[in-house]
Amino acid sequence: MDIRVVSYNCRGLRVGQSDGDKARRMVVDSLLENCDILCLQETFLTMQDLDKLNFLNDNFNGAGESTTDLGMDLIKGRISGGVAIPWKKKLDSLVKVVRLDLNWCIAIQITYQDKKCIILNVYTPYECHHNEDEYLNRLAFISSFIESSTISSVYVIGDMNADISDSKSLFSVHIVQFCQDNNLILSSEVCLSVDSYTYVSEAWNTTSWLDHCISTADAHASLRDMSILYDTVTTDHIPVSMVINVDYFIAMSNNESNINEVKMDWSALTKEDFLAYYVSTDKCLSNIRLPRDAMMCSDVNCKDVNHQRDICSMYNDIVNALHGCSKPFIKSKGIMNKTKPGWSKYVAESQEAHKLWVMAGRPRQGPELEYKKSKNLRYKYAIRFICNIEQTLRADSMAMKLHNITDFWKEVRTFNSCRVSLPCTLDGVSEAENIAELWRQHYCSLFNCIQNELYNVDNIQVNDPIVMDQVISKLSQNKASGLDNISAEHLKYGSKRIAPLLAVCFTGFLIHSVLPDSMLSVLLVPVIKNKAGMVGNLDNYRPIPLACILSKVLENILLDRLNVFINSTDNQFGFKAKHGTDLCIYALKEIVNKYRDKNSSVFMCFIDASKAFDRVNHAKLFF
Repeated sequence: MDIRVVSYNCRGLRVGQSDGDKARRMVVDSLLENCDILCLQETFLTMQDLDKLNFLNDNFNGAGESTTDLGMDLIKGRISGGVAIPWKKKLDSLVKVVRLDLNWCIAIQITYQDKKCIILNVYTPYECHHNEDEYLNRLAFISSFIESSTISSVYVIGDMNADISDSKSLFSVHIVQFCQDNNLILSSEVCLSVDSYTYVSEAWNTTSWLDHCISTADAHASLRDMSILYDTVTTDHIPVSMVINVDYFIAMSNNESNINEVKMDWSALTKEDFLAYYVSTDKCLSNIRLPRDAMMCSDVNCKDVNHQRDICSMYNDIVNALHGCSKPFIKSKGIMNKTKPGWSKYVAESQEAHKLWVMAGRPRQGPELEYKKSKNLRYKYAIRFICNIEQTLRADSMAMKLHNITDFWKEVRTFNSCRVSLPCTLDGVSEAENIAELWRQHYCSLFNCIQNELYNVDNIQVNDPIVMDQVISKLSQNKASGLDNISAEHLKYGSKRIAPLLAVCFTGFLIHSVLPDSMLSVLLVPVIKNKAGMVGNLDNYRPIPLACILSKVLENILLDRLNVFINSTDNQFGFKAKHGTDLCIYALKEIVNKYRDKNSSVFMCFIDASKAFDRVNHAKLFF
């Protein structure tokens, strides 16, 4: 399905008696006859006139924002600014207006089957040094909007007052840099010829290229037939037309799952529960069979298959015991809906009244019923109220948590949570099973592109249970578990038998050069790198592994033993305690400034090793 979108700075929609007003209105009328969506800038409408957007054409509805409220302001001079988006009524079922509470920007969301896009209609101030800060602020808002959007296909259309045909244009430099910094595509520059222009100055007899379309990668791939309507008779700005092929959008899946999440909530356990878990693990772990032949083996390079099988079997028994003892305390959690701020204060009271009425046996008369009715009258009003002042309530909530930094940043993360919906098609592959197999093949080839060499060791020092206890105590709690469903809490709250049993296991692993498959198995979660990029491209995702907690215990023990042998130069700032990239940036700037002060040239070389960590022969790192 194709949707024709036209952007036009109309310089006023108000119907006046002047020839200019009539001419501009005729242009708008002709554009409405030949497009599906019209993005208008500088409408010069008051807030009281915005409802007239629904009557511009019998086949169109519309929405807009204004800079002027006749009921609040004393108007001096002419009305300025304002944006609007009329769309054909046949698209009503597909279009949803997105209000941003700004007088220079309005958006609509188009939903076609499982495919979505957002069209952002903007108007920016004209170019001068006085407006530079305001211009940069508006670009920053657009960047924030795209970053926080859960939809990957976003178009930013309108009069951006950046003449990209003029190399001396300050705003042109800003908008090009803006696209580079945010990985966006200046589609008007890509799709149109270099000699294009969208503005004609009759006073100076010059042309400028001020009206543009900025797109994310997915949105740009759906653009067709972009053109400038030079034949349109206008006084200054010239309309820009483009065709959006909705069929080319990536269908997005619903992130919510119908399967209830089963998770161990340790914070909900009582002291009696913790004691019961401790006693249960102590009993189960005491019945673990010890592989005596494997434990007594003194060959540090033993390759006996039976020994390897027995030591891995012991490890699996320990994991099964810990998980089995926690099953009585596991509670099924349904899908948690994101609670709106102010819910408990303004809305929850109505729900409590309903619960009291149900507990009373759902009476058809009496005080419980009357109380429920009185609260129900306020329920819908309260819902509308908290929706209208959601931003204010969130700001108040964060302000109240400022005294506790942890709670404050937790609230900020909750407020900024905006996961992009996952695509239904990835590199041309659809269906969940096929996509999972695609990821398996992709990561299998990536993580096994280097063959590590086998080598022998000279000696193995038996792990000390005391060291094991220290490592377990340092594990972070309330973290995601691996495929074995064992978390740090399983180890911390379990029997003291865990440490010596794990010490025996880990020593056996090192002696026999083996690790259980269950320890090596991780849950790889692909996370999108660039939300403005192609969400259907494999290379636009980074793998986040959810490893089992016992592998982290082994890694920490090895790190504790190897730390004394790990040295690095003073020039390394990354991956070192009490060091950060800000230190090396400061050092670099100081060196550059020193040489420049001496009028000397500075030559720098930057190396970006693509996926270097995944292509390192890890065996060679130990030599």
